[in-house]
Amino acid sequence: MEKQRKWDLSLQERKEAEMISLLRQAGFSRRRFDAFDEYALFDQNRAFLKKDHMLTFTDAHGKLHALRPDVTLSVMKQTAYRPADLYRIYYQENVFRFSNKTHQYGLHRQIGAEEISPEGMSDGFEVLELARHILALLGSSSVLVLSHMGFLLSNQWYLDQTEAEQEQIISYIAQKNPHDLKKYLTQLRCPEAVSRGLLAATRLSGKPDTVLEEIRNEHWGKELEQAAEEVCALVQRFPAATAIEEKMPTVLLDFSLVNPLSYYNGIIFQGFVKPCSQYVLSGGRYDKLAMRFMSWPCRAIGFAVELNVLEELWQQERT
Repeated sequence: MEKQRKWDLSLQERKEAEMISLLRQAGFSRRRFDAFDEYALFDQNRAFLKKDHMLTFTDAHGKLHALRPDVTLSVMKQTAYRPADLYRIYYQENVFRFSNKTHQYGLHRQIGAEEISPEGMSDGFEVLELARHILALLGSSSVLVLSHMGFLLSNQWYLDQTEAEQEQIISYIAQKNPHDLKKYLTQLRCPEAVSRGLLAATRLSGKPDTVLEEIRNEHWGKELEQAAEEVCALVQRFPAATAIEEKMPTVLLDFSLVNPLSYYNGIIFQGFVKPCSQYVLSGGRYDKLAMRFMSWPCRAIGFAVELNVLEELWQQERT
């Protein structure tokens, strides 16, 4: 048993070292953060966090702090007001989050990467490709699921709804629940053309080019078509399959992947490694959040690897 535990630890350490090596080779530099930050940083950005629960404490000087529920905000705080340039950083940190299931706080270990660039310098492809390679080294059978929040954020009818109504629409889409979504859209008096596109999002899943073709053939709306076109354009830039590339993740486009975090405004993605049903990697583009901190026009994209989930996966493989 002790030998197995040491083997698991060795595997975990080796995989984490391999991820960090990939990040460094891609030009990412490490940033370190305290376990806590000013409470005001998270409180003023609750619209982006969607988190009402934080562990807080007051320091010896009477200043209120919070154990960090999110690393990206701390990255933005550190990067703000720097000269316009390309910033690529990675981190290996803990975050503290409240679980609605257990009603307790939990510590989550993450390795993450963030790229902040002047507008027009980077389209985020290299970060997406990096996420793809990290998934490949985490397991021999992995899947990278892509989506794009643009099909909602370019939909004026959706934007005109209240925050609570938007969250309910997102919830039904994420649940792949067209029945209740249709009833809800009828209740909101959603126009038929808009309703068709939102209902289609609950079922549009598959190879990116196949999904795009279906959208065009069925006339699901310009919002879905434009979002699918942008995803396909990025996917087409992945290197052609070789003996090594055959071990790379399967790439799918699934519009039921929608993220309630308000800072995502473009492509979003999740990575899965079989047989684990939970995602082990997630990320996306968050230009709107970055613009709240930067003094220059910029774009931002990043992802985080959930080490806790991977630890459970590797332990299961050894039992």
